[in-house]
Amino acid sequence: MYGYDHERGGLYDSGEDNKPASCKDKIWWSQAEMLAALTEVLMQAPNATYETVLKRLLGFVANHMADPSDGVGSTP
Repeated sequence: MYGYDHERGGLYDSGEDNKPASCKDKIWWSQAEMLAALTEVLMQAPNATYETVLKRLLGFVANHMADPSDGVGSTP
C-alpha cells in the first residue's frame, strides 16, 4: 500500500495508482475518512491487519494532529 505511512501511520495526501505518494502531506480529512472506513469494515468483519492499521492511525492522529492541551487539530 503506497498511500499509507507504514513508519508513522497516517495517509499521504495524493499520488498515482500503484506508485509511491507524490505528495506526502497529511491532511486531517484524509485521516478522518480512513478512521471511518476502517471502523465500518471492522464492524462488519474483524481483521487483525485492519485493527493494527486503525490503532496506528489513531496514534498518529493523537500524537501529530491534535494539540494535547485541548485536543483540537494542529498541523503535523
